[in-house]
Amino acid sequence: MYFNQELISQLSKGAQILGGGGGGREERGLKTAREALASGPVRLAALEEMSPSDLVVTVSGVGAPSQSRAMYTAQHYLRALELLERRLDQPIAGFIPSEMGGSAAFGPFLAAAVKGVPVINAACDGRAHPLGTMGALGLDRDPGYQALQAACGGRQEEGTYIELVTFGAVRSASRASRLAAELAGGLAAVVRNPVSVDYLRKNAAVGCYTMAVELGKALLAEKTALGKAEAAARTLGGEVVCQGEVTGCQLFTKGGWTTAAAPSPPGGRTTRCTSTMSTWPSSGGRSGWPPSPISSPPWTGRREKMSSPPIWRRAGRSSSSASPAAG
Repeated sequence: MYFNQELISQLSKGAQILGGGGGGREERGLKTAREALASGPVRLAALEEMSPSDLVVTVSGVGAPSQSRAMYTAQHYLRALELLERRLDQPIAGFIPSEMGGSAAFGPFLAAAVKGVPVINAACDGRAHPLGTMGALGLDRDPGYQALQAACGGRQEEGTYIELVTFGAVRSASRASRLAAELAGGLAAVVRNPVSVDYLRKNAAVGCYTMAVELGKALLAEKTALGKAEAAARTLGGEVVCQGEVTGCQLFTKGGWTTAAAPSPPGGRTTRCTSTMSTWPSSGGRSGWPPSPISSPPWTGRREKMSSPPIWRRAGRSSSSASPAAG
């Protein structure tokens, strides 16, 4: 299937919920999609269409987008891809994102359009996550695997531009990519971890793009904030656990990490998160815990007047990778 504007809109809405609050901003993702379609068609391919030995790489942004100077552009993505391709001994047959999210879901689009190869209907993780190893398809558990990663970000006029290519253990390479993002001002485009389609089939969150489109279609069919939250819960097998006013939020960013605590009713409960990993408290302890996404959707304000957004927690049906590294 080829992406058009309708599918992009549906994907954007669905991916934001699957991201659980992470995976980048909606505006960045839609801008990437527009740039990609201006460069060429973007096709979504099922794993069944690929040869088991075909090579697939992950395309993503890394860092903390809440930092004021954080940025990367289409040129950063293409430069990182160029740096990686120079070190491969077979052509790239497809691209996947490291996670789902408003921007992350569109991460592979530009590379796919420019190179004329498809985006694969899979991701390293069916939600968003803060650590590179969580989007490493379990490769960090293989001591014999040597990761190849290329990162690019920053502004030359501000003295923050950086290019980095690393080869080594997954954890070491992932830490180096996160450091590059921090030096670049908060974000970097990263192309990494070449794997075969056969490995992808066994370790990835397969079908996450079609799930996001299905979810986005259900969301767009609803008009109210509560209706959208209920549609998300119904589609994903989750539940709406709270509707109330967030009474405050403490936000900190350090070392490429963003942490926050936000109290909200009922009972003054506090939702805590580190990057995209949130918890939802209950009287008997935590009732929500990663990798299940917990989201407070921003569906109030311009389109409708409500004092508080619903907070919902997904349970049951999972789009996250079966690999322990995905959560």
